Amino acid sequence: MPSCPGSKGKATKNRTRRIARWLILIFSCWINFGNFYVYDNPSSLNRQLEAWLGISDEIYGFQFMLFYSVYSIPNISLPFLIGGLLDIYGTNALLLILSGLVCLGQGIFAIGGQLKILPIMLVGRIVLGLGGESLTVAQARLITYWFSGSELCFAIGITLAMSRAGLVLNNVLSPIIDDLTSLPTALWAGFGFCAACVCTNCPGVQRPRLLLSRGKITEPTETAGHQRALDIYSSHCQNFSSGFFVLCGACFALNGSITPFNNTASDFLQHKWYSESPSTATWAMSIPDAMAIFLIPIIGYMIDLYGFKVAYLIGSGFALGLGHFLLAGDISSPVIPLIINGFASSSVVAIWPCIPYLVPELYWATAYGIVTVCINASYIFVPICVAILENMDRFYVSVELFFALQSILGAFLAILFDSARKLPPPSATQSTQTLEKMPRAPTFSGPPESFLVSLDDGANNDGTDDESEGEEWGGYDESACSFVSAHSASGVMASKMPSSTPALFHRHQLLSDEPSSFRAPQPLRRIHHIIRFRDDSQIEERVCLNGISRKRGNSVLGT
Repeated sequence: MPSCPGSKGKATKNRTRRIARWLILIFSCWINFGNFYVYDNPSSLNRQLEAWLGISDEIYGFQFMLFYSVYSIPNISLPFLIGGLLDIYGTNALLLILSGLVCLGQGIFAIGGQLKILPIMLVGRIVLGLGGESLTVAQARLITYWFSGSELCFAIGITLAMSRAGLVLNNVLSPIIDDLTSLPTALWAGFGFCAACVCTNCPGVQRPRLLLSRGKITEPTETAGHQRALDIYSSHCQNFSSGFFVLCGACFALNGSITPFNNTASDFLQHKWYSESPSTATWAMSIPDAMAIFLIPIIGYMIDLYGFKVAYLIGSGFALGLGHFLLAGDISSPVIPLIINGFASSSVVAIWPCIPYLVPELYWATAYGIVTVCINASYIFVPICVAILENMDRFYVSVELFFALQSILGAFLAILFDSARKLPPPSATQSTQTLEKMPRAPTFSGPPESFLVSLDDGANNDGTDDESEGEEWGGYDESACSFVSAHSASGVMASKMPSSTPALFHRHQLLSDEPSSFRAPQPLRRIHHIIRFRDDSQIEERVCLNGISRKRGNSVLGT
């Protein structure tokens, strides 16, 4: 049987895209490895830092918490702003800038530790915070962009597992380096990991894009920065449902019971169980993170396969509460509660795949930024409460009860979230609702199968792609397109569209619920969500923001 025109080119392109997606996953795993390694440097070297800096035990608790509070203070608003910038300008350049800030911050922190000057160390943690949490937002946006549907949870799980691997390696390796050499050497080792991650990602974040475009990269047009950023952010938030903000509250409570506990776990375990063996305490505190390395991808795959995202959130909240209640009690070993916490913290991964279901696709990065802001808010306020309770009770009973109650609060917020909004399957209608609110020209009547037709989009008359001209078409000229109505009562079918006809479609018109009324679109100044037909079955979807076109990949119409 003769092959269809352009089938060989499409097969090659799809194979190239699959390779690019897995390259993206590999490099994105390394993006945050060094970041998470250095984030918990103070915790893994808790008592060693106190002895090295010569600070009394009475005031060290508050000063130790400053290492984490100053890290999180910039991230009360910065990830939200970074999320909007990612929606506008993409991820490549910002990934390199943010990973460079992480490396610089750890370098300053190591210099301060070498000189035993606490203010310099705090400055280093601030710079580290400027890049660290925003880097997590960029990583999440990158993964969500390339993986969707039944692969999203698994892909996010892989990246989170690698991040936890950085935490575990730090907990194990930093005390060993300190014992063999000195504390500054352990801090500089973290700087080395960060530098290696930056060098690895310099070519990595660019290569997949080059694979898909065959070297032809479209530069941003001058209209990209015309709209003020704050206007864009506020318009993004108007499209978020109440369920999304309830999810943010659950994220605050659950993450506030995990990371702040890890920050104090070394000191807590040494005080209560391992006073004679600090290295054993660091091994014990690594149990939840070590479990998460293996459990997060498995749980992500199970969520992709069977669903039940909210059930995992509810279960993780109650399990965390149980684990902290046991740690507050008089037990002979903390291993069982730490194992429970390991299962529970691994299930919190279910938060991230909920986000694409709750907000329009065009605003994913902004949504990830808001969730990251909520997480960092918990990293600021929860450690302050922990420091106050720790000074009142050196046996950590009140601290553990506080974590337990906060975990249960997170479980109840997850229940409220489930009641507020049942998660529908992801579809284009979410972006449709946003575009329907935008102003359009008056309605007019027309035949059901009339289309939005572009004068030239790079498609040849034989139905194949013109790789030299049509592969990258970002920053298209709206004036070069003549528009007529695009509508069908049951959705436009690809078979009704001649493969040789170049066409440009607005998604909200493809999925309109008004069969008797047709609207001619007014040129959209901010956002164009457009679909380009390639042949009778395949489409190529792109998001166009202020004239910058970005590929969304190939999919089959109607699936």
